Amino acid sequence: MAARSGHHTGVWGPYLAAAQLPNVSGATEQDRFLRKGDLGTVIVSGVATVYICTTPTLGAGVWSEINYVGKAQANTAGKTTAAGGAPVHQWNHSAEGVITARGTDGVSVAGTIYYGGWIPQYNQTVTNVNVLSGSTYATDKIIVGIYSVAGVLLANSALAGILCAGADAYDVLALTSTYAVVADTEYLVAIQLEGTTAQVQRAATGFRVGTGRTGSQTGAFGTMAAITSVATTFTTALSPLFFVD
Repeated sequence: MAARSGHHTGVWGPYLAAAQLPNVSGATEQDRFLRKGDLGTVIVSGVATVYICTTPTLGAGVWSEINYVGKAQANTAGKTTAAGGAPVHQWNHSAEGVITARGTDGVSVAGTIYYGGWIPQYNQTVTNVNVLSGSTYATDKIIVGIYSVAGVLLANSALAGILCAGADAYDVLALTSTYAVVADTEYLVAIQLEGTTAQVQRAATGFRVGTGRTGSQTGAFGTMAAITSVATTFTTALSPLFFVD
């Protein structure tokens, strides 16, 4: 028999299923003291879920599950979150939820590495870096890399390059090996293209991006060389816009 703290505190349970919460249609417990805003707990296999009463009507009670840290949920930007409350996706830019017009179309010099600073919000094993393409995104191949803030290459996609395809969309670039980033540690995320046709959206002046550190370094396509002189300031139209998963 489930216990409740009574209508004095407005906390009910624990119960063995949501269908047993007070005043739910068919539930054994029907109590005229139930009030809107009361809390109820359900414990299944040792996992507790918290609900709030939105309709206390006898025989027609409605309870809504409360999302909280430790509970898998979806956030307002449409990105799912993992148990523990951490977003599955991490971004280096703002204005989430809109694909186009986040930055400015950037034309690349073949082989040049373009990068921006990024500080992950939480620990995560990165499998893909998803780069936001520009209005023209075809013909060329692209490579993405994750660097330390000292300019050391830590992870990258295939050095042979991945063919650009799909304008104004996120291009999913798989790393050759997953890489575990550490929360509150600064990294650089970089792109390199083989030609000058494909455009990647870049952070423009006034557009918040990562740590505000953006730069470029000339190079040869297929070689993600160490960045020898990492920038410390922001320069427009250099940093790619991306998210990782």
